Amino acid sequence: MGNILFTFQLFLIIGFIILISCLLFNVFIKIPDKYKLIYNLNHPHYISGNSNPKCPQGCYNKKCIYPNHCFNCKEEEPYCCCYDSQCKDC
Repeated sequence: MGNILFTFQLFLIIGFIILISCLLFNVFIKIPDKYKLIYNLNHPHYISGNSNPKCPQGCYNKKCIYPNHCFNCKEEEPYCCCYDSQCKDC
């Protein structure tokens, strides 16, 4: 019985240390803005500031402002833009 209790406590302590490490990593390690921008433009569920649902991400004043950071612009309904022609109706 003593070995089972010791094993359970050991796993509990290891799990707690892993949890604290993950939280500290997320709080103190800064992700560069370039990678945040790439993630936000290419993620289908992230919508930032598009008032027109027909406009892909990255369109502003009928221009594509981040054409080099978009990976999903070739589809039928792109998540973000690669060309100014994709933003002509925005």
